Amino acid sequence: LDGTNIGDKFCILKDNDHTVVGPTCEGNTCYTGDTSVACNTLDGTNIGDKFCILEGRHTVVGPTCEGSTCYTGDTKFACNKLDGTNIGDKFCILKGNDHTVVGPTCEGS
Repeated sequence: LDGTNIGDKFCILKDNDHTVVGPTCEGNTCYTGDTSVACNTLDGTNIGDKFCILEGRHTVVGPTCEGSTCYTGDTKFACNKLDGTNIGDKFCILKGNDHTVVGPTCEGS
């Protein structure tokens, strides 16, 4: 990625044309296998199966949970409908930055 390393924990990239996806975790669960597959599908750089660095601008949706409720079926459906890349039915990566994400549209729990 041609970035500057900070303590093997951070990386500063020289440009503003990358999208960071992750951590792809919700609660105590990380979607490591799904993250790896999605990252490879999108020709990204996989970091620890919890992060993916993508070239270009992308819209990252998720986790699509509110409190203890996760909208897994709806996430998968919407992601497929928008031709996105699904991670664990709780994250969706859409190419481009021409999407606006609104929500959750409820307050409190």
